[in-house]
Amino acid sequence: MVHLITGGKGFIGSHLEPYLRELYPKDTVHSIDRKECDLTDRNATHSLIARLQPDRVYHFSGLARATGTDDFPQWFGQNFLATVHLLEGLEANKKKVSLFLASSAHVYGNQEKPVSEETPAHPETAYGFTKYLAEQAARRSSEKNSQIQVIVGRLNNCIGPGQKPGFVIADLCSRIRETVQKGGDTLTTGPLEDSRTFMDVRDLVKILPEILELPQASHFEIYNIASEHQHTIRLVAETLVSFLKAPLKLVPKSGVAPNSFKGVRISVEKFNRALHPTFRPLKDTLKDALDYELRKGTPS
Repeated sequence: MVHLITGGKGFIGSHLEPYLRELYPKDTVHSIDRKECDLTDRNATHSLIARLQPDRVYHFSGLARATGTDDFPQWFGQNFLATVHLLEGLEANKKKVSLFLASSAHVYGNQEKPVSEETPAHPETAYGFTKYLAEQAARRSSEKNSQIQVIVGRLNNCIGPGQKPGFVIADLCSRIRETVQKGGDTLTTGPLEDSRTFMDVRDLVKILPEILELPQASHFEIYNIASEHQHTIRLVAETLVSFLKAPLKLVPKSGVAPNSFKGVRISVEKFNRALHPTFRPLKDTLKDALDYELRKGTPS
C-alpha cells in the first residue's frame, strides 16, 4: 500500500510523515511539497500520481493563512485548482484510492448556532470559500468515480510544537520569546476574550490513518474534527506565561482589529462516535509549544 502526503513540509504534514513511517514500510510513504511537485501544474500532478500509484492520499497542500501577498487568485490556485488536478490524476489512474482532504471550520463562516456536518456552509473569507470549493470538487469526483473514496476533515485549531506564526498560539509563543529575549516584563496581545477549541497536531496525525479505515455509508463523508473543550485566548495566554520563571503581565493592545473569523461552536458527535478520540490536556500542548519556541532563541 502506497501512501502520499501533499504539503509534506507544512505543519501537519511534517508531523504526519514520521508517524506513517512508524506504521508502514518507509519506502511506501511519500511526502511531497511544492518544490517537488507544484500541484497547480496539471501535467506535473498527473505525472506524480501515475508514477507513485497511491492507495491513500493525505491532501494538506494549500494556503492556510492570509498574508499581505496572498490575493484571491493564489487562494484559488493553491486550495482549489491544486485539488482539482490531484483528483484528475487519481481518476486517470483508474485505481481504488482513499483520499483525506484537509478542509476547515472556516467553511461555516460565523454562525451563532452550533454547526454539524449537515449545517449549510457559509464561508466569509477567501480561505474558507476556496476550501469549500475544494470539497465540492472532491464530492463530484467521488460521485462520478466509484474508485475514489473521500473523507473531508473540517479541522478546527490544530496546534503544537513547530507551528509557524500566523496562528494564535504560535503568535503568542513567538511574542513571549521576543519579550523574554529583550528582558521585558509585559506581553502585548490582541483581543483576549474570544474562545476557541484546540487540538494537538501529534494527536491528530494518529487519527488520520484510522479515519481512512472507517466503513463509509457513501464515497464522500465529512467529519468535523476538533476538541470538545472551549478555552478563552486569555486563559491560553495566562497559561503560557505561567510557565516562565518571571511571568509577564498581559497587556491587550487597543485598536487591534478583531479576527474576522469569530469562531463557531462545532458539533463533533459524528467524529466521536466513529473514533472515540482522545486529546492530551491543553496545558501539556502549550508547554511543549512554548518550550520549542524558546529553544529557538537559545544559542547552540
